[in-house]
Amino acid sequence: MALATNEWLPALMARSGKVEMPPFSEAAHQFGLAYPWDRPAGSYLLRDGEVRPIADVDLEAFTADRHPLVTFGANGAPTG
Repeated sequence: MALATNEWLPALMARSGKVEMPPFSEAAHQFGLAYPWDRPAGSYLLRDGEVRPIADVDLEAFTADRHPLVTFGANGAPTG
């Protein structure tokens, strides 16, 4: 998004009101309590719930309609 500095907050607030909160479940609560989850040792592809090391992926097959997602910090765990 190419927004000016003073346009970011209104745009974010407009979008945040459209996010639905999932219903509470004890299973989801227990899952969250197990945080932080294990992180992979390197880059990976997460597709349909399957985690594959990036070294095992034919990247040519994904270049036409895919965009890389870079994660960092505690959010890099594919199971979280």
